[in-house]
Amino acid sequence: MIMKTDRIHFSYITAFLILAIIGLITIKWGAIKELTEYITFALTLTSLVLALLAIVYSFFSNSSMTRNIANLEEASKKIQTNSDLLSSAAENLEKNLQDIPSTLKNIELKTDNTLKVFEEFSQSDLRIKKTDEEQLSGEDEPIGKLLMEKGSIATKAVLLGLKLAFERSRQFSMEDFAEKVDISNKSYIQGFLIALSAIGIFRYEEINLGGAKYSWLITYLNEDIKEGIEKSIEDFVNYYEKEFSDPSFLIENYQRVRDYFQ
Repeated sequence: MIMKTDRIHFSYITAFLILAIIGLITIKWGAIKELTEYITFALTLTSLVLALLAIVYSFFSNSSMTRNIANLEEASKKIQTNSDLLSSAAENLEKNLQDIPSTLKNIELKTDNTLKVFEEFSQSDLRIKKTDEEQLSGEDEPIGKLLMEKGSIATKAVLLGLKLAFERSRQFSMEDFAEKVDISNKSYIQGFLIALSAIGIFRYEEINLGGAKYSWLITYLNEDIKEGIEKSIEDFVNYYEKEFSDPSFLIENYQRVRDYFQ
């Protein structure tokens, strides 16, 4: 209510002031004949100034608009690029998702193959049931043949070393053997020798060399390995040369084992 009253007062006060100004101008400059020309000139000049300002403003406004349009185009290009990247990523993700079933199938096949290997070992009487006297008499488990047939390069080298150490009654240290023969990493050879001993492939006497140093003296070795490891290595080298390439690195590896037990 107060605001409406204020607006009414403001309106008629403004009207009175305008009328007073017009009356004063008429009284003071009414006798000047050229007054209307002066006012027209002033209005014309004002129009020109305003027109010039409008032109200048339009120029700067257009320039700013051009920059904004350029920025919008650049932003649009970036959006398009990011969109393409997202599309590519989505396609790759879809492809990877499609590959998951085949990958799982491969894992399943490998798992099945692993289980088959374990079954082969379990069906080959790997559990040692013989007494020490039976083992020493030469009645051996078929695990020796399996190791020679399916063993890796390093496996055959370790078995060759055991044969040479047994035949020559040569004492040796696991650490020294692993380091100088250099057929695999030290932990592999140590773990493999311990595993072979645990399943009865060989027996050894541990000799204290002083302090924390020990050497092994092989007192028993599986008969199949004693009789067949050299032939197994020879067959493997010939097979590698026939199926793959130059087997010189294999020959060098096994020769290092022979040189170690000289």
